Amino acid sequence: MFAIIKLALILAIVVLLLLRLRVNLGLALLAGCVLTGLLFWLPPVRFLEIIVAAVVSANALCFLLLVILIVLLSHLMEKSGHLRQVVERVGDVAGSGRRRLATLPALVGMLPMPGGAIFSAPMVHAASDEMDLSPARKVAINHWFRHIWEFCWPLYPGVVAYQEQLGKMDLTLGRVISFQFPLTLFMVLVGFLLLFPHDLKKPVHRPGGRAWAERIWRLFVIGMPIVIVVVIFAGLQPVANMLKSGVSVESKAWAEQLRTLFARLPLLAALVVSIVYVIRANKMSLGDVVHFFTGRDTAWKMSLMVLGIVVFGAVISQSGAAAEAAEFFRMHGLEIFIIVGVPFIMGLVTGITVAFVSISFPLIMPLVFDDPHKLAYAVLAYCAGFVAVMISPVHLCLVLSRGYFKADAASTYRYLLPAAGALMAGGVALYFLLRFVGA
Repeated sequence: MFAIIKLALILAIVVLLLLRLRVNLGLALLAGCVLTGLLFWLPPVRFLEIIVAAVVSANALCFLLLVILIVLLSHLMEKSGHLRQVVERVGDVAGSGRRRLATLPALVGMLPMPGGAIFSAPMVHAASDEMDLSPARKVAINHWFRHIWEFCWPLYPGVVAYQEQLGKMDLTLGRVISFQFPLTLFMVLVGFLLLFPHDLKKPVHRPGGRAWAERIWRLFVIGMPIVIVVVIFAGLQPVANMLKSGVSVESKAWAEQLRTLFARLPLLAALVVSIVYVIRANKMSLGDVVHFFTGRDTAWKMSLMVLGIVVFGAVISQSGAAAEAAEFFRMHGLEIFIIVGVPFIMGLVTGITVAFVSISFPLIMPLVFDDPHKLAYAVLAYCAGFVAVMISPVHLCLVLSRGYFKADAASTYRYLLPAAGALMAGGVALYFLLRFVGA
C-alpha cells in the first residue's frame, strides 16, 4: 500500500505541481528522480550509479540524437515550405476535412520516432488553417492519430519489447497482433467521433482535375523525406539484426550497449539521409542547420526533456517501486490489479510504451503463464498501459505537441480523457470477447 501512495505522491508532485508552475519538464522529472530515491530509500551511491548509467547508455544517447534529428528535419521542412506542399498533396488524395487531418499524423506515425508527434504537428497546423480548431483540439488530434499503430505495427520499440515478453509466455507476436488490430481500428473510430467537432468547418480543396494515379505520384514525390526514412529504415533492419545477433563481447553490459546501438542505427541513418535530401531539394544551406541550434532554444530544451525522461524511467525501474506495488496486490489476492494497475501506473509515470512493457510484464507473466486465457490478459495489460501512456503528462509526444500548438493541459485533457476512456472500454470489451471465444 505504501508503494502505491509513494508513486501517487511522486506523480502528483512532478506533474501537478512542478509542471503547473511551468518548470521545465526535464527539471521536473529530475526532481521526481530525487523524490523517488528518497521515498524508496535508495542509497546515495546507488542513486548516482543509476543516473550515470542511464545518461551514458547507448539507449539514452541514441534517444537524444533521434529526437534532435527528428526536430531538425521537421524544422527544415517547415522553413523551406516542403511541409506545406506535403499537406497540399495529402489534400489531393485524402480531401480537406477530417480524413486529411487524421491521415497526416497517422502517416508519420508509421515511423517509430521518439517524439515523432512534433514531426506531424506542423502538418496538422498547416492543414487546419481554415478549420477554426482550438490549439488543444489540434494537440489531441495530432497526438491521437500519431499513435494508432502501436497496437499492431511491429517496428515500434514498445511492440518489439512486447514480443520479447510474449515469447516468455509461449505466445507469438503475430497471434497477439491479429487480435489487437481491432483496437487500432477502434482507436481510429474513437478519434473521428470524439476529437473532431461535429460542425467542422471544411475548407474548399480542389485537386486540380488530375487523375488519381497522378495525384498519388505527386504525393509520393513530395513525400520523399518520409519515404526515404521508411525505405532506409526497413532496408537496413536486416543488417542491424545481423549485427545485433553477431555481438560476442564478454561483458554483458557492453554487449547490451552494442545491441542497442545497432538497433538504432537504421533510423539514425535514415534521418540523416532524409535531412540531406531536404537541404539539397530545397536549395538550403548549412547555415539553416546551424541556425536551428544557435538561433533557437528548442534543441536544448528537448535535450533536457529527454535527459529527464531517461533518468526518471531508470530510477523508477530500479528503485523497486513497481515490484513493491505488485507485491501489495498479490498479498491481497488482487492479481487483476497487477495485470491492469501496474501497466497503467508505469505507463502514466513514464509515458513510454517500452518502459511499461519492460517493467510490468515480468510481474504479470508468473500470474498468467499457465492460465488458458493468458492471451486475453496480455491484450488487456497492454491496452491498460498504452492508454496510460497516451494520457501521461510526461509523454514526450504530448509534451512536444502542446508546446508547438501552445495549448494548456486542462483544455487538452478535455479531449484526450474521454477518448482514452472509450479506448480502455474497448480493450475491456475485447478482453471479455477473447475469454468468451477461448482465444
